Amino acid sequence: MSVVNKLDEEARNKTAQYNEFKTQKANTSKKDGANLAGRDLIDVLTPDVVKCTGGPDDDFIMTEHVTTVPVIIPRGQEEDFLKFYESTAQYVAPQSARKFDGMDDKDGNSLWRVVMFRSAVDAFKKACREKRFLVKDFEYSEEAYKKLKVQREQLEESVKRQHELVRGLYQAAWSDAMVAWMHIKAMRVFVESVLRFGMPPRFASFVLCPKANATTGARKALSDILGKQAGTFSADNKMDSRGDDSKDDDEFFPYVSLSLTPFTCVREK
Repeated sequence: MSVVNKLDEEARNKTAQYNEFKTQKANTSKKDGANLAGRDLIDVLTPDVVKCTGGPDDDFIMTEHVTTVPVIIPRGQEEDFLKFYESTAQYVAPQSARKFDGMDDKDGNSLWRVVMFRSAVDAFKKACREKRFLVKDFEYSEEAYKKLKVQREQLEESVKRQHELVRGLYQAAWSDAMVAWMHIKAMRVFVESVLRFGMPPRFASFVLCPKANATTGARKALSDILGKQAGTFSADNKMDSRGDDSKDDDEFFPYVSLSLTPFTCVREK
């Protein structure tokens, strides 16, 4: 049983690792389908959609004192935001609000950016929060996006690799567990046969695999063949198919019988 326990422990550990990778991947996919408020903007503001040439007309202007802040505007409130944002703080750049076209989410929320001094960010956030405009903490970086993309590709490969590892492990564990199980069944057949028929051991063991609808017929045929040789058993000495005392006469056989239902394999779709 130590072999089976070891297989079980190893299978559980590998499965836990696989599930952890799957959870990480699922969380990433879930965020991809969320609205702008629930998404990481690094997945939205990618190098494909952000203008970044190093000039004054870039979507994101980042210097020692100046920064660019993304803002999520609820459906139908863009005009209110444009009338409001310049007066939120002292150092917000006038006419710096710019909408990212094609970024509206399924709820109709739109994504904008505003340029300001870094010292004005906290006051701008507070004023926007009071008006139900959501300011997202985000600094655009093409290098950060590339790094994240590599990490996600590695995660995808890890999921595939771990899946193959777990599948191979379970196939090997199934085989080893079946061997151990058959050894236990063989030992039990021997012990119960000695207890039932006595010493010296003069009996034979067989494995029968009847079809599901042929079990009753197989039992009857065995009883017809072996019943005459086994003689008449007293009720006190009768054994059921599991080798235990039984009150059900239908389970009494003139031979030792142990059932074995192999593990089933679930095929992947």
